[in-house]
Amino acid sequence: MRRLLVLLCAIAFSSSAQAKDDVPLVPIDLPFAPEAPAPLPPTHPLYHRITLSSVSDMPATVGASATMGLMAAAKRSSFEKGLRDTLDRLNMLAASDADARFRLTPKWQGMDAPFRMSFSSRATVRMAWSLTRMDNGQEIFQRDIATSAEAKGGDGNRRSIGVGRVALMANIASAA
Repeated sequence: MRRLLVLLCAIAFSSSAQAKDDVPLVPIDLPFAPEAPAPLPPTHPLYHRITLSSVSDMPATVGASATMGLMAAAKRSSFEKGLRDTLDRLNMLAASDADARFRLTPKWQGMDAPFRMSFSSRATVRMAWSLTRMDNGQEIFQRDIATSAEAKGGDGNRRSIGVGRVALMANIASAA
């Protein structure tokens, strides 16, 4: 897990990624433990059967001082794109709402990513995830997931942005 964090933070800390918010939040092919997200086989009941609701209660930008427009870890749109791309690559996303049998509803609960003058940064993301049947509204599962990331050294601004993005990506991976 430590090697994954170092790899992800290195990617997220790059200056071009910081400026463009273009480091994808897709956790596919990364070594998460104990299990990495993997594509579903065609025999799985969720194979191409999930439609995705918009993330409720998520602000336009998140991260340390994001409310002031400073050091945003991610935009809401990049989080939603990362989530959609993840479900698609895992063979979960339905081609259309007509093909969907289940609805995944993510709800933003918050991000704790304080910016401090120090040699380390930590971020924790909290999301609520709910999967319901579309035909009768039956809830299949509901989970509150909190994921964290931390890093030491380097440029404090980039490190703060990087750990925020890694915590967001880990939450998507945990839900998947």
